[in-house]
Amino acid sequence: MSGIKQIFNKEMARIFKDKKMVFSVFLLPVLIMVVILSIVNGLASNMKDDIESHVAQVYIVNEPEALNDILDASKAKFKLKSIDGAKEMKQAKKEILDGEADLIVEFPDNFQQEIENYQEGSQIPQVKTYQNPSEDYSRTAADNMDAALEAYRQFLLSQRVSDMEQLTVFQINSDNDEMYIQDEKKASGKAIGTMLPYFITILLFAGAMGIGTDMIAGEKERGTMASLLVSPIKRSSIVL
Repeated sequence: MSGIKQIFNKEMARIFKDKKMVFSVFLLPVLIMVVILSIVNGLASNMKDDIESHVAQVYIVNEPEALNDILDASKAKFKLKSIDGAKEMKQAKKEILDGEADLIVEFPDNFQQEIENYQEGSQIPQVKTYQNPSEDYSRTAADNMDAALEAYRQFLLSQRVSDMEQLTVFQINSDNDEMYIQDEKKASGKAIGTMLPYFITILLFAGAMGIGTDMIAGEKERGTMASLLVSPIKRSSIVL
């Protein structure tokens, strides 16, 4: 045990007396982490801005008249193109697959008539959407279109039901701007504290790898490994 302690003290003394080693083990991983996180954050922000500024190419089948007004009122950017027939639908799906288009919205035939003539027990019309979830533009266009279709659904429902409030039994925090009661500094500290264990783990592994490689390769380069091996210390102590 004394041999392990002696070797450990020698290594610690060598590390903390070497400014380059202290920098590479304790400071360099922190700097690298900060730089990487800054780059990742910048790339993510640029990607988000690019997606938000993108005008989605959307194909629509059997487009209702009132839908245009709903889409114009939304904040999303759509470039609409009507298609008809199986051949155009097949071509549109191919463009979705290739990433050349973003979304297809298919309304059933006689959609408006089915809405107006609906009676209890009638089949509810189904609106179909086609997207490519592996494409950011397509996924975002689908989310924005879902929001617009929900607004369109509420518009049609308001025409069918005279008082929409009858369908809303109660609301939750619809006008409660003070629903969160918290200390902002404490909340920020909690967020940092959540990430801190991961940072410490990364730093420990990064520092240990730097020291560990130098213990073997460095001892051989400096010629001190032979001295250790011939010293009256068990080789198991050297390894430990």
